[in-house]
Amino acid sequence: MTLTDLKADIGRLKADLTGEVLTVEDTHFEGARAVWNAAVTEQPLLIVLPKNTRDVVKTVQFAQQHTLPLSVRGGGHDWAGRAITANGILINLRRMSQVEVNAGQKTALVQGGATGIEVSRATEKYKLVAVTPTLGEVGFTGWTLGGGYGPLSPSLGLGVDNVISAELVLADGTIRTASAQENPELFWAIRGGGGNFGVVTSLQVRLHEAKPLLSGMILFRESDAQVVLQKHNQLMATAPNELAVSAGMMFGPDGQPVVFLMPFWFGEQSVGKRYLEHMKQFAEPVQAQVGLMTYSDMLDFQSSFNQQGLHWVIQTRWLPSLEEDQIRILIQAVNQATSPRLFINMHHFHGAPTTVGENETPFPMRKPHYMVEIIAWEETKEAHNSQHYQQWASRVSEKLKNGAYPGGYANLLGPAETEQISQAYGQNLARLQQAKRTYDPGKVFNGIAIPSR
Repeated sequence: MTLTDLKADIGRLKADLTGEVLTVEDTHFEGARAVWNAAVTEQPLLIVLPKNTRDVVKTVQFAQQHTLPLSVRGGGHDWAGRAITANGILINLRRMSQVEVNAGQKTALVQGGATGIEVSRATEKYKLVAVTPTLGEVGFTGWTLGGGYGPLSPSLGLGVDNVISAELVLADGTIRTASAQENPELFWAIRGGGGNFGVVTSLQVRLHEAKPLLSGMILFRESDAQVVLQKHNQLMATAPNELAVSAGMMFGPDGQPVVFLMPFWFGEQSVGKRYLEHMKQFAEPVQAQVGLMTYSDMLDFQSSFNQQGLHWVIQTRWLPSLEEDQIRILIQAVNQATSPRLFINMHHFHGAPTTVGENETPFPMRKPHYMVEIIAWEETKEAHNSQHYQQWASRVSEKLKNGAYPGGYANLLGPAETEQISQAYGQNLARLQQAKRTYDPGKVFNGIAIPSR
């Protein structure tokens, strides 16, 4: 079907919506289409920028009436490009990004297009915080629906653990509320099953009292990587819930590899300072910039390490621990790199989210572990030749496989990682597949992958 075939119907759709309908002829079509990973080049036929749930309903109905593929873009940060289906309709939710805080009940109603930093800035006015992504520009809803690791997770749980309810538009255009009381099976499915069941137009989430946050960056020489990562592993084995740390290896501004620790202390300052000082003593730091900051400032700081419009490749593994073999693989991976545009980041999972049963949500990995991100990118914005980067990331992932838990973080698994995807939901897979058949039998929505039977 072409735009010419749909011209009259598109005109009626435009007249029926409060929001905007874009075709390729519109000057800001590309801006509404673009996502964080410039390697994603699929072109939709139409882009709809709804302003309210009614607009979403009308768009879903239009897509169904014309048998057009449908996709949903929230923050636009999904590296695998699942937000865009070629020759279909893209629902871009960024104009639905309002965050309404109920300070008395310590809840927030977050529309589907809001980003993590928008949620944080809305809640900090009331001295409250939400569990958010580590990067401020990441879409809050998409991140939440896939699980939601974040700097406050050890203290307050995953993103999915803080969802109270959701509003969805299903494939037939009906609006459903999903909560523990209403449509409980749908509520179970969306908390880790991703955007596979409908357009999530809003989430109601728990908020928490804000506490002092100590964060920043500690860098060590690559020659100290073995000892630093060993000591980091020892620390995280008994780390309190107040302490989250992202750790890994990257290349510094001078092109030399470095080891980094990014601590996040959410609690009593005096205790946190002792932990951060202890981390500085793992070896002689090349740089140590840590201190008190607001949660929003921390998200902005983290976002400075990511740039939109480049070509990105990501692989992921769940590691039970950082043993000598795994540390050696990581060091070798960086030493053998032929480009400085490589990055390995590890989030340690412990504390509050481990108290949730593995069957309570589709997200099954509730044991302490490291979620490893193996990341590579190209600087060029004009041409895409990711083969070298993909091969490097795949080699590192394959070498880590023997010591890893099965599966991996579904939010980061690309469509080609079929083996990991098949194991990502553990014993929850059959129930999740049944929920998909119940709520989206026509497979209209395709978020993070759910294997078919």
